[in-house]
Amino acid sequence: MRLHRRIPNLRSTSVINECNGDFSTVITRNYNSAVVRRAKVELSLRPFKGSGTLRERGSGDWFQVEFLTYHDDRNKLRSFAYVRREDGVEIPDGHYVFQDELGERNFRWRKWKGKWQFGWRYRGTNQG
Repeated sequence: MRLHRRIPNLRSTSVINECNGDFSTVITRNYNSAVVRRAKVELSLRPFKGSGTLRERGSGDWFQVEFLTYHDDRNKLRSFAYVRREDGVEIPDGHYVFQDELGERNFRWRKWKGKWQFGWRYRGTNQG
């Protein structure tokens, strides 16, 4: 086979396909581990515990919450560990506006099927 003369790190083995009995040649390669690109390493996330106020979208009733979130090296929010009301009442699923402790920044958060989400986009005009 010509291919073996040009690329020295190839091995070939003959295989019989059990499903239909076809005979084929499988070529395997010996990779140099120093050259092969490795999979991306998981981002190192750091926890951030804080508090603020939360209200349901379209409502004017603010309530105090505490939360634990995880941020990456660029301080970008990656995931929620929990969001709890300070008075212990369960927060139902829905769209919420969160305001930080200083009242300087607002964020849109969503609770759906019991899990907190961020970074989604509102679709349609009927959500209010």
